[in-house]
Amino acid sequence: MAAADTGLKGPTEFKVLTVNLGLLRFRMFGMKEVFSNPPYSPERLPAICKALTELAASDKCPDVIALQEVYEAKHFNAVKSALEATHPHVARKQPSGLSPLRFHNALAFLSKYPLKDTHFDLFSANVKLEKVMGTKGALITTMELPTPAGVFDIKMLNIHLTAGGASHPEDPSCDTVREDQITECLEASPDLFLGDFNTGPEASAANYEYALSKGFACGFREAGGKDGDIDGATWDPENPLNAGGVHGDCPPQRVDHVLRRTSGPMADWRVVKTELLFKEPVVEIKHGKCSGKMVTMTDHYGMLFHFKYAPTAMAGDEILTNISNV
Repeated sequence: MAAADTGLKGPTEFKVLTVNLGLLRFRMFGMKEVFSNPPYSPERLPAICKALTELAASDKCPDVIALQEVYEAKHFNAVKSALEATHPHVARKQPSGLSPLRFHNALAFLSKYPLKDTHFDLFSANVKLEKVMGTKGALITTMELPTPAGVFDIKMLNIHLTAGGASHPEDPSCDTVREDQITECLEASPDLFLGDFNTGPEASAANYEYALSKGFACGFREAGGKDGDIDGATWDPENPLNAGGVHGDCPPQRVDHVLRRTSGPMADWRVVKTELLFKEPVVEIKHGKCSGKMVTMTDHYGMLFHFKYAPTAMAGDEILTNISNV
């Protein structure tokens, strides 16, 4: 845990972005695309790289980016290349010995700061379809974060929890599997628990509250966000990429999260602001269900979390002043 030293020897703020890029597709013999969810990954990938590059060049540049649903090496390499000048430290790992029929876990970190001890823990709990075709698990890495009290190791765990496979995401059996997956994540004792949880206040809320009950603070709530606020929804069924899709009957929901462990090295940090990103339609589509429309770069919106250093050992008034000067 960081000490109460306020000599400002290092940065007093850092930012974390989590975003599901929605690049799932299945190609017959690696060539002809026969399924994608959401569609239009070839059209959307250049817009994804452009948006992330522009964000990295702005005053909102995240210090660390957690990505989900970047399955193909080709897609990941395009994103990595776009960000290599600002985020040279990368974590991405797939277990060896898996069937070639299984998709990559599609998780990745890109960071301004060094990353170490990267590994991937495969979930034992899973729904049948994802157990056969997917690689559900947790990507774990440690970031060397400079702080006012020195450089601290921050263990980060990036996940994409089950959406049910062939079942509805809120089916009780799916909720049970999702809680078991959360339990497996907690065994790693992460300081930052983040990614696409496929659960939140608006969907399978018990799963989300279970995660929070294990010593974590919700970054969105900590920054003053209200549950059910449409401005906090990271997935919207009215997005053309989602409308009529496999989950098109689900409500708008906040399922992409950053949770802060309230003990350990993150005890001296608070989320003071969140921003919903990538809501603008920027991709022109000329075929298929969205022909003639502009769509967003992905089917999820990104959520940017602004952290600020606020040592718990400081007096209450000082903490409030530190947090309020965002």
